[in-house]
This record gives sequence, structure tokens and C-alpha cells, in this order.
Amino acid sequence: MKNAAKKEFIGLSVIVVDSANKNDIGLNGTIVDETQSTFIIKAGKGKKTLMKRNIALEIPKFGIRIKGRLLVGRPEDRIKKK
Repeated sequence: MKNAAKKEFIGLSVIVVDSANKNDIGLNGTIVDETQSTFIIKAGKGKKTLMKRNIALEIPKFGIRIKGRLLVGRPEDRIKKK
């Protein structure tokens, strides 16, 4: 997935592969919302808010891993960038 940082992430299934909070590693679910500095992931029966700068995600659909710190910023601005 070329230029993954410029894509929409809401609706994608993800797995947390690295995190400053070791309890979050292995968390998998669907991104249901994104803000400037967080992802909200629906996992199981609940939702978990994760700071982008503290995590790395695997996106199985595209077979990629991406560091959350590369995604910090308003999603609408990131998607518009060329």
C-alpha cells in the first residue's frame, strides 16, 4: 500500500504490534474513529482509545505495519496532502 499515511483508516481492521503500554500489544479490532492524536478501536465488546504516537499497527488487509507517530495530525489534513 503505497503512501499508507495518506489513506483513510476508519473501518480498517488492525492489530497493535507495538505500544508504550505493553498491555495494548496484540489488541485487534476495527478503527471506528480517529482524531489528531488518537485512534479509537472497537475490540470485543468495548472501545479502546490509543495515542497514535505510542503505537505501531499492522493492517492485515494490506499486509503492512505502520508507526502511529507517522499518522499524528488531523486525518482530513493528512488525506489531502500530496
